[in-house]
Amino acid sequence: MILTALNGYYERVAGSEDGPPPFGCSLERVIGAVRLRPDGTFLDLIDLRIQDEKGRLRPQLMLVPQPPRRTVKVMAGFLCDNAGYVLGLDRGGRPGRARQQFDASRSLHRQLLGDLSDPAADALLGFFDTWNPAEAAGELGEREELAAGWLVFQITGLGYAHERPALSRAWQDHLAAAETEESGQCLATGKTAAPIARLHPAIKGVPGARSSGAALVSFNLEAFTSYGHEQGSNAPVSERAAFAYGAALNHLLLPGSKRRLTIGDTLLVFWTDRDSPAESLFPELLNPTTVEQKPADRERIYETLERLTSGKQLREVWEDVDPEVRFYILGLAPNAARLSIRFWSTGSFESFLHHLRQHYLDLNLVVDFATRSPYPSAWSLARELLAKGADGRPRSSARGNDALDKLHGDLLQAVLSGTPYPVSLLPLLLERLRSDRFYSHPRIALLKALLNRKNRPGPGGREISMGLDENRKDVGYLLGRLFAALEQLQRAALGDVGATLKDKFVTSASSTPRFVFPHLMQASQAHLRKARRERPGRALRLEHTKETIVNCLTGYPDWLDIEQQGLFHIGYYHQRQAFFRKGEAEPEPVSASGDEDKD
Repeated sequence: MILTALNGYYERVAGSEDGPPPFGCSLERVIGAVRLRPDGTFLDLIDLRIQDEKGRLRPQLMLVPQPPRRTVKVMAGFLCDNAGYVLGLDRGGRPGRARQQFDASRSLHRQLLGDLSDPAADALLGFFDTWNPAEAAGELGEREELAAGWLVFQITGLGYAHERPALSRAWQDHLAAAETEESGQCLATGKTAAPIARLHPAIKGVPGARSSGAALVSFNLEAFTSYGHEQGSNAPVSERAAFAYGAALNHLLLPGSKRRLTIGDTLLVFWTDRDSPAESLFPELLNPTTVEQKPADRERIYETLERLTSGKQLREVWEDVDPEVRFYILGLAPNAARLSIRFWSTGSFESFLHHLRQHYLDLNLVVDFATRSPYPSAWSLARELLAKGADGRPRSSARGNDALDKLHGDLLQAVLSGTPYPVSLLPLLLERLRSDRFYSHPRIALLKALLNRKNRPGPGGREISMGLDENRKDVGYLLGRLFAALEQLQRAALGDVGATLKDKFVTSASSTPRFVFPHLMQASQAHLRKARRERPGRALRLEHTKETIVNCLTGYPDWLDIEQQGLFHIGYYHQRQAFFRKGEAEPEPVSASGDEDKD
């Protein structure tokens, strides 16, 4: 299904101005060019790297004949290859292999260019006839660093060899005439008697995977094969379909692509079955705040989400979007030399919007000041699962956790499919709050959404409100509110103390309240007496809030179960923000991840 959908996307966009390359070609990061005279003699090796926005030299993307995917076998590429094949340069202390590589390249170019009547072909043939690989290192000198990547040919007065129409036609004719060891029915297209690809294309652009590309489909061990089949014969896909899905996916993964998003270690790619504005709308809705957006853009997105969450239909929000357009979402993650598929979802665009709308309704939490987004992005939610330091930034030791990486993917799948959030999410969030005691808006919003979605199917369940609910009588929620009130009494009496009640007691108060709250209540009497002398009005309001909450309690339980612990933290946050809006408290620090998103 995945390969079929990618093949369909390729067929739809191939040949367009910004579409994927034609069959047999690919966009490669080219580092240099071998410049030749018209007679084929070597002239120079020129640097084709360009400076990025940070002033660093980067290879430039060029459309070239697709280089072969190699393992240990010597296989030459046409008009674009590394220095071992193009120049016979020995960079690994194996001059014999370097000579084999150059000979293979010379043989391929003679085969394809021998009958052409083109000055560029004559120059290339002249080069392969006269070039001595033993002199490669001496000719390059200090420019040997340019031999570390892909190289192309440039002929003086004729331009790049791979851009010559006659040479391009020779390559296409070669592909059409190439024989394959096996033919059969293609699993991706259903066509019969199709040449079957032995090796599938490398997929590039997935963070954490090999820079040279990783495989989406591969068979390199006997345990992965069946009935004596080898390599791609275990999952027969035609040469053209394999190229098409690889070209389509690499096109979607290009740097700067608007059809990819990185959430944690999961990379999302998405597309539609026909031209639709849905492709550009989806990333804005999933990540409503990005560092590149202007304030006006953010307000536009917020307004759109408000209309969606208020219950308006898709046609009422976007008149030019067909709600029935087919939408595809693929979640990828690195896995050594392969790519791991975290999830695959497909359906109408309207169905995805329905799930996304419910996700934001579940997340809906009172916003206390303008620097926070009312709609936490998927990226910021993933960041909230990491352990944080005192400044609110994720600790370096919190990264690279395989179990946490998988949880990011599971969380995304739940958001996009409307299913319950992962069961491991609640204990992880509670552990984060106990360990770093950082109460950020996205973290509490996710905790609220988790409990609401978990309990929604139950009879008589009551959803957690977006702000303070003074009628809620859950013991965990009441104890969280009481803890916030006691903390504010401490601040009213002692001012900006170095370590508040939250810093010292929130872990034990949220899990074993009976062993903490009697002590806190006794200490609050001293705080109240001092606050009455210095801030009588504030002390009166805080005392009233405390007594109102205490009157709803029947005692302090020995322990709170996991859901009541979650309600404790939500009650604390709700009461804390209610104090802030009334001028009784200072705002909590904004998470360093905030709600800013990036790819």
